[in-house]
Amino acid sequence: MKKAIIITGTVFVLLTVAWAVVVFVGVGVGDNSFYTRIDNSNVRNVDDHDMKYSYSLPAVSRSGKKKTVEFMTSRQLREGALLKLEILPMRGVTEWEEIQWNDLPDTIKGVFPNE
Repeated sequence: MKKAIIITGTVFVLLTVAWAVVVFVGVGVGDNSFYTRIDNSNVRNVDDHDMKYSYSLPAVSRSGKKKTVEFMTSRQLREGALLKLEILPMRGVTEWEEIQWNDLPDTIKGVFPNE
């Protein structure tokens, strides 16, 4: 009886750890890259220690999936800048970088015309 409880508990812990890795680290989640263009009319000031600005912007993945993304920054970003966002389930935007239009995947270039 004791062995069965120990084995069941061990299996439960291992499954929980595996689930946590998938959700929080993003292992095996697929394409987590989304692209967006900064529109400073969609920014609001917030007071969250280091982060002073909150953005809510439409974004699109390489496969064409669209979603509204929200993320915070310590500074207001350049109007019209193109961003590549890394998004993980339950964690949201984990990192972002400004990219040039020429560096966009071809499937995204039609969504964000070169300005």
